[in-house]
Amino acid sequence: MRLALAVTLVVATTGGARAAPRCVTLTACKTACTSGDGRSCRDLGNLLLRATPVDLVGAASAFSAGCDHSDAASCAALAVQVQDGRGVAWDQARAQQLYLRACDGGAGVGCFNLGVMFNEGNGVTVDHAKAKAMMARALLEYAPQCDAEPSWCVNIGYIYEHEMAGAGADFGHALAAYRKGCDHGDLDACASVASLTIHGNGVPKDAASGVALLEKSCTWGGAIACGMLAGTIAGDDPRHAPPRVRTLMEKSCELGNSQSCGKIGAYYGMGIGGPIDDAKAARYQRRACDLGESLACLTEAEVLESSDPRSAADFELRACRIGNLEGCTAIMQLAAAGKIKPDEAMRRDVIAVECFHGEHAACEYLRSKPATH
Repeated sequence: MRLALAVTLVVATTGGARAAPRCVTLTACKTACTSGDGRSCRDLGNLLLRATPVDLVGAASAFSAGCDHSDAASCAALAVQVQDGRGVAWDQARAQQLYLRACDGGAGVGCFNLGVMFNEGNGVTVDHAKAKAMMARALLEYAPQCDAEPSWCVNIGYIYEHEMAGAGADFGHALAAYRKGCDHGDLDACASVASLTIHGNGVPKDAASGVALLEKSCTWGGAIACGMLAGTIAGDDPRHAPPRVRTLMEKSCELGNSQSCGKIGAYYGMGIGGPIDDAKAARYQRRACDLGESLACLTEAEVLESSDPRSAADFELRACRIGNLEGCTAIMQLAAAGKIKPDEAMRRDVIAVECFHGEHAACEYLRSKPATH
């Protein structure tokens, strides 16, 4: 469910509860944010997440300012970074508080992520009734936001498509939400319409029309559309994919699709769509890791493990904090082999993550070893 949570946040934090003018440059956003415009702080954070290199610390600071200025979606965006420990301290209790603040402030994405936590038992007792109630609140909050700004319509469709509305998949409601967003110019919504069309979910299957819509949306700058189009061209066996898949996946990554950053890194690392390029593979895998793709963090750690085990451990810790327990295990294996000496902060973070995900022995250790300051 972490993947669904992350995807939804990326979509949601590009929108807003009202159709307000948006700043489009770092300078303009910084000026407006400093003057107290919370929406501009959120836009600033999103620009910093798309920068090269990604500025995680700056983005967290911008989202924090936006949250302080009563922009509820900024609170949710900050919570994602807090939950993953990206650019800010890993703190699940604070993440939950921020999600609740976002939800209470009218940002459906905060309600959604609290629902995910209750459904999966991430740091809270599993409570499917509360999870269902939070998803219902998310839908209620998203409805007026979708009317005000089409980028929020994607989130409504996502809940219905992925069986999060308390029943099975509801492709009819999902398609209606996606079409509404697409008709009003949201390119991610158009990509979702294309996906349903290609697979025949809620609409007659028409792969040609779906691919044509992806082509159009990608040309106009749709990050998700470019990534979907690349995957469609690559097919089930990407080993013989044409060079165009690299161009499309790179464009998707640069437009902010974290999953595409991981995939293009893998393409360069494995020679898909062209020759192997280890430097580009590393650059894109690190970008994907910055944006919250735990598998990309582990891939980079594997590359570094022999030559630089300490740096490998740093990437494994990042994967661990994002919620991939393979990263936690890998750090302990490096320590057991004598390749690294984890400091107390690293060790405690690993154990805290394991406890958060239900490892009772880790929880017992934390209770027996109170933190020292």
